[in-house]
Parts: sequence; C-alpha cells; structure tokens
Amino acid sequence: MPRSAWPLSEVVVRFAAQVAESADHALAAAGKRAQDRLGQSLCVAVVGRMKAGKSTLLNALLETAISPTAGGECTEAVYVFEPGMHTTAVANRRDGGDPTPVVLDGQTLPRTLPIPAGDLRNIEVTLPVEWLDDAGLVLVDAPGMASTSTEKSALTERIVADTEDAAADADALLFCVNGPLKDDEAAAV
Repeated sequence: MPRSAWPLSEVVVRFAAQVAESADHALAAAGKRAQDRLGQSLCVAVVGRMKAGKSTLLNALLETAISPTAGGECTEAVYVFEPGMHTTAVANRRDGGDPTPVVLDGQTLPRTLPIPAGDLRNIEVTLPVEWLDDAGLVLVDAPGMASTSTEKSALTERIVADTEDAAADADALLFCVNGPLKDDEAAAV
C-alpha cells in the first residue's frame, strides 16, 4: 500500500483504485499501473556537471559521509541510496549476475569499484535514515554530466550514458550547479 503522507495522496490512491475497477480494459490496466507505481518509492536523482557538489549534498541530506568526495572527478558509478535497517552496499552487474558485496571504508563507500566499471550497473546502498524511510524516498547520486577530460574514452561515454539513464528513470531531478549556469547545463535542464 502506498504511503499516504498528504491528503492529496489519499485522493490519488482512491482514484487509481476506482479506475482499476473500470469495465474498460485499457482504463482498468492504466489504473492498475498507477496503483503499482503509487506503491513504489519516489526516486530523486541528483545530477549536474562533475564537481558540482552532488555527493557532498547527498552526504548532507543523509547526515553521513557515505559518498566519497575528492578534489578531482570522484563518482564513477550510479549510487542508489535506499532506507534500510543497516548500512550495506552491493554492486549490481549490467549482465544481471549476482551482486557483489561492497566493503565499506568505515562508514564511507570505497573510492575503488569492486568490479570493473564497464560491468557495473549501479551500487545499491541501504542506510538507517529515518526520514528517507518516512518519506518513501530513494536518492540517486549520478556521475557528472561532463568530463573535465577533453578525451572521450569508452568509460567516460558509459558514465555519461549511466547518468542520462538514471535521470530518465527518476521521478524528480535535483540539478546541482556551483556557479553561473553553463550552456550545457541550460541545455540539460
């Protein structure tokens, strides 16, 4: 059952249930899809250029230093933060193979990836963050949308594609900038 944090949420849930009971099969199917989606967590992806402070912002929101931050390009994978009983992390493979446990460096994700970057779909992290659970939120830390390197390597192209996929799959985007809006940022927005 979806979370009903606001009165409007309850109205939308009731409406979807009524539509799901429609005699019109297409309308009923749409109502069932809406019910399924309303039962899922809201996904907010934090996106922007490299070094825009995305991981730092997420660390502040999560009240922990779980995401690695550095002076250079740091986030090389899509990190998915979900509420959970304990702090855990697993690396999910592109081919759907078994997840690989990620060993934390204290309470921080390691700077090196546990599997080759080209094989990695995302790193799924659970955290005991009460407000994340109460709000029914999943937060996504995506790699930067522009590389500071002038060379386009296969890895850079994969990272950019992963960022675009994470943004497209999210319910909402939080677009980080750390100065005047650049042309590519304006185009992305």
